[in-house]
Amino acid sequence: MADEKTVADNAREVLATTAKSTHWLLDRCEVLDEMFDGKRLQLLAGSSLLLLAASHFASRSTASWFAWAYFLLLVVVVMARVGACRDEDNTWSVDLLLEQWHDGLGYLSDLMEDFSDLDRNARFMLVGQGVAGVGTVLMAFAVCARLTGFHWLTLTTSGPMITLVGGMLWALGWAKLNERLTALKATTPNSRASKLPSLIRFGGTGTTMDGFSPEHASDPVTGRLLEVLASWKPPTNQTKESKYERSLLRHVNRTAPELLPEQQVAHSNGASRCRFDLVVGGTVAVELKKKLNQSEAQRAAGQISQYADAWTHGPVLLLVVHTDHRHLSDIILPAVTRINASSPRVTVVTKEYASAS
Repeated sequence: MADEKTVADNAREVLATTAKSTHWLLDRCEVLDEMFDGKRLQLLAGSSLLLLAASHFASRSTASWFAWAYFLLLVVVVMARVGACRDEDNTWSVDLLLEQWHDGLGYLSDLMEDFSDLDRNARFMLVGQGVAGVGTVLMAFAVCARLTGFHWLTLTTSGPMITLVGGMLWALGWAKLNERLTALKATTPNSRASKLPSLIRFGGTGTTMDGFSPEHASDPVTGRLLEVLASWKPPTNQTKESKYERSLLRHVNRTAPELLPEQQVAHSNGASRCRFDLVVGGTVAVELKKKLNQSEAQRAAGQISQYADAWTHGPVLLLVVHTDHRHLSDIILPAVTRINASSPRVTVVTKEYASAS
């Protein structure tokens, strides 16, 4: 019995140590993902160029070192994405990983469905991402073949060139859209411009119910985003918040691609660390909440202070969809008012909220 107890204790200790090490690794991966955010395609395209040059102009041993370096970079990028699959409690799980990969495939399906309706430069970015993805996969097979000696893995030797072409197409589309974003940021606000209020309510017709209009925003990027939110029609038959996020991202891509929306953006500022559902123009962070009950509204009120502390590049919009107005006025708005007491940082934007029953 004593031996069995010792074995069981040792097994538990090994499992605990393994779990601790895994969490430590996932935390480091999440930090790396924040560093790579917005730079993954550039990293892969740059690595492709170096690998392509090494394959043609360097010695065989040097080319092998470059292949190893590319393989390690690819592993780090993938692991960083895996480690970043977290819920609002910053907890990682396999189920969440699978759900986010499924949502990613759904997002790609949305883009393909909307392809003909997208801005030309947005299409360049989409095609570039797809081409670079294919080239990366082919290059990964080629690298594995070189490192393992399994030559049957080598599907093509043109992976680096394909990835590089994809990166160039993406960069072309991004540069044109970024020019429009820069011009938008340089727009002079009209004479009626003012700071954002703590609450902006959009009714079912897309008009505001408090007299504030998007063109009144002193920040042009925020004003453009508010125009997009005014015309957005949230889904009504979905239970997962990720479906709402996909719907919103799809609408922004179709109506205002110059805002260069980014989904699930991790950001930290000292002790505060958050993952925003959407960031547009690099300045406006959006956190989306749907169909909040009383306890969820209390939780959102507690989180919004952390969001405001973490994001220092511009305003934070708490987008609340299909939620009883009593939870807004009694729980969320008082918390936002306290945050904005020193300086306006957070605005609650409601969309087709439910009336009290």
